[in-house]
Amino acid sequence: KVLEELLNNTKGNIFIDLGCFIGGFTQVLGKVAKERGGKVYSIDLYKGTQTPLDFCMEHLRHPCKEYFIENMNSVGLMDVIDLHEGCSWEFASRFDDDSVDFIWLDADHHYESVIRELRAWYPKLRKGGTIAGHDYSDWGVEMAVREFFPFYIVHPTRNDCWSVRKE
Repeated sequence: KVLEELLNNTKGNIFIDLGCFIGGFTQVLGKVAKERGGKVYSIDLYKGTQTPLDFCMEHLRHPCKEYFIENMNSVGLMDVIDLHEGCSWEFASRFDDDSVDFIWLDADHHYESVIRELRAWYPKLRKGGTIAGHDYSDWGVEMAVREFFPFYIVHPTRNDCWSVRKE
C-alpha cells in the first residue's frame, strides 16, 4: 500500500528496483510501469539464501532468480521488467543523471551497501522524483539514509518504509 501511494505521487514511468529478490515489491512497480507505458529495471545479486522464509519456502529448491521470473510471468509483468544480476551501484553508471523517476532500495541492508547505493543512484533521479526503500528500522538503512539526506526531511511511513522527494 505504501509503495502504491508513493508511486501515485510520482510522475513518470522509469523505475529502479534494487534488491528485487522474488518480486514482492516489483509487482507493484511493474503494474504502475505497465499502466504508464514504462519500464522497471530490477537489479539483484541473486546469491539466494539458505534460511527458510515464511513467505517463500520454495526458494530452497528453486533458485530465487528463476522464481522471480516465474512470479513476474504469472502476473503478466515480465514484459516491462529489465532484470539484471549484479551489484546495484555498479549498474547505476548505465543511466544518465536526471533520467529516473522512482528508485526503490531494498537490497543489502548493511550501512556500507546502502550508502553506496544512495551515492550511485541519487544523481540519476529527476527533480520531482522519489527515492524510497524498505526496512528503515534496520540500523544500517536508517544510518545511511539519515547521513545521506541531512538537509532533507526523511519521511518514515507505515510498513517500515522511508522516502525522499528530490526537489
